[in-house]
Amino acid sequence: MVILGKTCRLCVACEVLIAHRAEVEQLIGASLGGAAAVSPKYSVLGTVDTRVWRRGLAGGVSLDDVVQHMSDFKAHLRVDSAPAGWYPKEDTPANPLCS
Repeated sequence: MVILGKTCRLCVACEVLIAHRAEVEQLIGASLGGAAAVSPKYSVLGTVDTRVWRRGLAGGVSLDDVVQHMSDFKAHLRVDSAPAGWYPKEDTPANPLCS
């Protein structure tokens, strides 16, 4: 078990934490001694109180402390995005004023 010091974006309206997979995997790899590739089998369980995380850096926190001060996630969502918008046709210039 690893407790990361990762800050994430928060959607206040939805109460959803947003983290990029690459950033999380980079932190996991660094915490495991600089491993280049992270095994795809990991789970993020929730958030931990900042004071407990800081005590954990010094090695002064037990698993029971972590469990008591952890907020479990209600659900795991995977969001994929696809860019959308206006794209010019290949046979016309991108800006007709510059042609």
